[in-house]
Amino acid sequence: MTKGLGLLELVKKSGRVGLAGAKEVIVPGVALQLFALVLIVCYFNVASVRSVLDVVGGLNVSFYPWFGVLSTTLFGGVIPMLIESLYVKSHPQLKKGVGKVAYTLLYWAVAGAMIGAFYQVNAAIFGHDNALWTVVKKTLFDQFIWLPLIPAPMMVLCYLYRDVDFKNTGFREALAKHGYWERAIPVIIVNWMVWIPSTLIVYTLPSPLQLPVMNIILCIWSLMLTFISLKNSN
Repeated sequence: MTKGLGLLELVKKSGRVGLAGAKEVIVPGVALQLFALVLIVCYFNVASVRSVLDVVGGLNVSFYPWFGVLSTTLFGGVIPMLIESLYVKSHPQLKKGVGKVAYTLLYWAVAGAMIGAFYQVNAAIFGHDNALWTVVKKTLFDQFIWLPLIPAPMMVLCYLYRDVDFKNTGFREALAKHGYWERAIPVIIVNWMVWIPSTLIVYTLPSPLQLPVMNIILCIWSLMLTFISLKNSN
Protein backbone atom coordinates (compact mmCIF):
# COMPACT_ATOMS: atom_id res chain seq x y z
CA MET A 1 0.00 0.00 0.00
CA THR A 2 2.81 2.39 0.87
CA LYS A 3 4.52 1.69 -2.44
CA GLY A 4 1.23 2.30 -4.25
CA LEU A 5 0.76 5.63 -2.51
CA GLY A 6 4.38 6.46 -3.25
CA LEU A 7 3.83 5.77 -6.93
CA LEU A 8 0.64 7.84 -6.93
CA GLU A 9 2.42 10.78 -5.30
CA LEU A 10 5.27 10.45 -7.78
CA VAL A 11 2.86 10.59 -10.71
CA LYS A 12 1.04 13.58 -9.22
CA LYS A 13 4.26 15.48 -8.47
CA SER A 14 5.82 14.74 -11.85
CA GLY A 15 2.56 15.53 -13.58
CA ARG A 16 2.43 18.95 -11.92
CA VAL A 17 5.98 19.67 -13.06
CA GLY A 18 5.14 18.53 -16.57
CA LEU A 19 1.99 20.67 -16.74
CA ALA A 20 3.94 23.68 -15.50
CA GLY A 21 6.48 23.08 -18.25
CA ALA A 22 3.69 22.67 -20.79
CA LYS A 23 2.23 26.05 -19.78
CA GLU A 24 5.67 27.58 -20.26
CA VAL A 25 5.87 26.39 -23.86
CA ILE A 26 2.23 26.69 -24.88
CA VAL A 27 2.66 29.91 -26.88
CA PRO A 28 5.79 28.84 -28.80
CA GLY A 29 4.26 25.39 -29.17
CA VAL A 30 1.15 26.77 -30.85
CA ALA A 31 3.34 28.98 -33.06
CA LEU A 32 5.35 25.92 -34.05
CA GLN A 33 2.20 23.96 -34.90
CA LEU A 34 0.92 26.83 -37.01
CA PHE A 35 4.24 26.89 -38.86
CA ALA A 36 3.98 23.15 -39.51
CA LEU A 37 0.38 23.55 -40.69
CA VAL A 38 1.34 26.36 -43.10
CA LEU A 39 4.19 24.24 -44.46
CA ILE A 40 1.84 21.33 -45.11
CA VAL A 41 -0.79 23.55 -46.75
CA CYS A 42 1.90 25.05 -48.97
CA TYR A 43 3.12 21.57 -49.91
CA PHE A 44 -0.31 20.55 -51.16
CA ASN A 45 -1.15 23.88 -52.80
CA VAL A 46 2.07 25.61 -53.92
CA ALA A 47 3.88 23.85 -56.75
CA SER A 48 7.31 25.35 -55.99
CA VAL A 49 7.17 24.29 -52.33
CA ARG A 50 6.04 20.82 -53.34
CA SER A 51 8.88 20.49 -55.84
CA VAL A 52 11.54 21.45 -53.30
CA LEU A 53 10.17 19.16 -50.59
CA ASP A 54 9.80 16.26 -53.04
CA VAL A 55 13.49 16.60 -53.91
CA VAL A 56 14.33 16.44 -50.19
CA GLY A 57 12.07 13.41 -49.79
CA GLY A 58 13.86 11.74 -52.70
CA LEU A 59 17.20 12.28 -51.00
CA ASN A 60 15.81 10.71 -47.84
CA VAL A 61 14.88 7.59 -49.79
CA SER A 62 18.05 7.44 -51.90
CA PHE A 63 20.46 7.90 -48.99
CA TYR A 64 18.66 5.98 -46.24
CA PRO A 65 19.69 5.75 -43.41
CA TRP A 66 22.45 8.36 -43.74
CA PHE A 67 20.09 11.16 -44.70
CA GLY A 68 18.28 10.73 -41.38
CA VAL A 69 21.52 10.49 -39.43
CA LEU A 70 23.07 13.61 -40.97
CA SER A 71 19.92 15.74 -41.16
CA THR A 72 18.85 15.03 -37.58
CA THR A 73 22.37 15.77 -36.35
CA LEU A 74 22.29 19.03 -38.28
CA PHE A 75 18.81 20.18 -37.24
CA GLY A 76 18.74 18.72 -33.73
CA GLY A 77 22.33 19.43 -32.72
CA VAL A 78 24.51 21.60 -34.96
CA ILE A 79 22.14 24.45 -35.86
CA PRO A 80 20.70 24.94 -32.34
CA MET A 81 24.19 24.94 -30.81
CA LEU A 82 25.54 27.38 -33.41
CA ILE A 83 22.65 29.81 -33.03
CA GLU A 84 22.80 29.60 -29.25
CA SER A 85 26.55 30.26 -29.36
CA LEU A 86 25.91 33.40 -31.41
CA TYR A 87 23.19 34.50 -29.02
CA VAL A 88 25.09 33.95 -25.77
CA LYS A 89 28.59 34.48 -27.23
CA SER A 90 29.81 31.22 -25.71
CA HIS A 91 27.77 28.05 -25.87
CA PRO A 92 27.55 26.39 -22.40
CA GLN A 93 28.56 22.99 -23.78
CA LEU A 94 31.54 24.47 -25.63
CA LYS A 95 32.81 25.91 -22.37
CA LYS A 96 32.78 22.43 -20.88
CA GLY A 97 34.84 20.86 -23.65
CA VAL A 98 34.71 19.38 -27.10
CA GLY A 99 33.77 16.01 -25.60
CA LYS A 100 30.31 17.20 -24.63
CA VAL A 101 29.71 18.71 -28.04
CA ALA A 102 30.77 15.46 -29.73
CA TYR A 103 28.58 13.47 -27.35
CA THR A 104 25.56 15.68 -28.11
CA LEU A 105 26.08 15.33 -31.86
CA LEU A 106 26.49 11.56 -31.51
CA TYR A 107 23.23 11.48 -29.55
CA TRP A 108 21.38 13.20 -32.40
CA ALA A 109 23.05 11.01 -35.02
CA VAL A 110 21.85 7.86 -33.26
CA ALA A 111 18.43 9.45 -32.73
CA GLY A 112 18.23 10.23 -36.46
CA ALA A 113 18.92 6.62 -37.42
CA MET A 114 16.34 5.37 -34.92
CA ILE A 115 13.67 7.88 -35.99
CA GLY A 116 14.19 7.03 -39.66
CA ALA A 117 13.76 3.33 -38.89
CA PHE A 118 10.72 4.03 -36.75
CA TYR A 119 8.97 5.94 -39.54
CA GLN A 120 9.50 2.98 -41.83
CA VAL A 121 8.11 0.56 -39.24
CA ASN A 122 5.13 2.84 -38.57
CA ALA A 123 4.33 3.01 -42.29
CA ALA A 124 4.74 -0.75 -42.69
CA ILE A 125 2.25 -1.36 -39.87
CA PHE A 126 -0.38 1.28 -40.65
CA GLY A 127 0.17 2.10 -44.32
CA HIS A 128 1.59 4.94 -46.41
CA ASP A 129 -1.67 6.77 -47.10
CA ASN A 130 -2.75 9.98 -45.37
CA ALA A 131 -6.34 9.00 -44.60
CA LEU A 132 -7.52 10.46 -41.30
CA TRP A 133 -7.69 7.13 -39.45
CA THR A 134 -4.21 6.16 -40.70
CA VAL A 135 -2.78 9.47 -39.49
CA VAL A 136 -4.48 9.07 -36.09
CA LYS A 137 -3.20 5.49 -35.63
CA LYS A 138 0.35 6.50 -36.57
CA THR A 139 0.23 9.42 -34.14
CA LEU A 140 -1.11 7.30 -31.27
CA PHE A 141 1.56 4.66 -31.85
CA ASP A 142 4.23 7.37 -32.11
CA GLN A 143 3.29 9.34 -29.00
CA PHE A 144 1.96 6.67 -26.63
CA ILE A 145 4.10 3.63 -27.47
CA TRP A 146 7.30 4.76 -29.21
CA LEU A 147 7.91 7.99 -27.24
CA PRO A 148 7.63 6.53 -23.70
CA LEU A 149 9.57 3.36 -24.59
CA ILE A 150 12.53 4.74 -26.61
CA PRO A 151 13.02 8.50 -27.17
CA ALA A 152 12.01 9.68 -23.67
CA PRO A 153 14.30 7.25 -21.77
CA MET A 154 17.11 7.90 -24.26
CA MET A 155 16.85 11.68 -23.89
CA VAL A 156 16.46 11.71 -20.10
CA LEU A 157 19.28 9.27 -19.36
CA CYS A 158 21.74 10.40 -22.06
CA TYR A 159 21.41 14.08 -21.20
CA LEU A 160 21.64 13.34 -17.48
CA TYR A 161 24.85 11.39 -18.06
CA ARG A 162 26.27 14.34 -20.01
CA ASP A 163 25.19 16.83 -17.36
CA VAL A 164 27.06 14.94 -14.61
CA ASP A 165 30.23 15.05 -16.75
CA PHE A 166 30.03 11.36 -17.69
CA LYS A 167 30.71 10.28 -14.10
CA ASN A 168 29.06 6.99 -13.19
CA THR A 169 28.93 7.88 -9.50
CA GLY A 170 27.32 11.23 -10.22
CA PHE A 171 24.83 9.55 -12.56
CA ARG A 172 23.76 7.07 -9.88
CA GLU A 173 23.53 9.79 -7.24
CA ALA A 174 21.41 11.99 -9.51
CA LEU A 175 18.99 9.14 -10.21
CA ALA A 176 18.86 8.29 -6.51
CA LYS A 177 17.91 11.89 -5.71
CA HIS A 178 15.36 12.22 -8.52
CA GLY A 179 14.42 8.89 -10.06
CA TYR A 180 13.88 8.12 -13.71
CA TRP A 181 10.11 8.52 -13.74
CA GLU A 182 10.29 11.75 -11.79
CA ARG A 183 12.45 13.07 -14.62
CA ALA A 184 10.72 11.35 -17.53
CA ILE A 185 7.05 12.12 -16.83
CA PRO A 186 7.48 15.92 -17.17
CA VAL A 187 9.48 15.43 -20.38
CA ILE A 188 6.75 13.20 -21.84
CA ILE A 189 3.96 15.63 -20.89
CA VAL A 190 5.74 18.61 -22.44
CA ASN A 191 6.44 16.58 -25.57
CA TRP A 192 2.79 15.56 -25.82
CA MET A 193 1.74 19.20 -25.54
CA VAL A 194 3.76 20.18 -28.60
CA TRP A 195 4.32 17.01 -30.60
CA ILE A 196 0.89 15.37 -30.67
CA PRO A 197 -0.55 18.15 -32.91
CA SER A 198 2.74 18.47 -34.81
CA THR A 199 2.92 14.71 -35.40
CA LEU A 200 -0.66 14.65 -36.67
CA ILE A 201 0.36 17.28 -39.21
CA VAL A 202 3.58 15.50 -40.22
CA TYR A 203 1.80 12.19 -40.89
CA THR A 204 -0.42 13.84 -43.51
CA LEU A 205 2.67 14.06 -45.74
CA PRO A 206 4.05 11.27 -47.97
CA SER A 207 6.30 8.89 -46.02
CA PRO A 208 9.63 10.11 -47.53
CA LEU A 209 8.91 13.66 -46.33
CA GLN A 210 7.94 12.88 -42.75
CA LEU A 211 11.48 12.71 -41.36
CA PRO A 212 12.74 15.86 -43.16
CA VAL A 213 9.74 17.95 -42.05
CA MET A 214 9.98 16.55 -38.52
CA ASN A 215 13.60 17.71 -38.46
CA ILE A 216 12.63 21.25 -39.49
CA ILE A 217 10.08 21.33 -36.65
CA LEU A 218 12.66 19.80 -34.29
CA CYS A 219 15.18 22.53 -35.10
CA ILE A 220 12.72 25.34 -34.40
CA TRP A 221 11.50 23.57 -31.26
CA SER A 222 15.07 23.16 -29.96
CA LEU A 223 15.73 26.87 -30.55
CA MET A 224 12.52 27.83 -28.75
CA LEU A 225 13.47 25.71 -25.74
CA THR A 226 16.96 27.25 -25.75
CA PHE A 227 15.66 30.80 -25.71
CA ILE A 228 13.07 30.00 -23.04
CA SER A 229 15.86 28.51 -20.90
CA LEU A 230 18.09 31.55 -21.47
CA LYS A 231 15.25 33.92 -20.62
CA ASN A 232 14.47 32.10 -17.39
CA SER A 233 18.15 32.00 -16.37
CA ASN A 234 18.58 35.77 -16.67
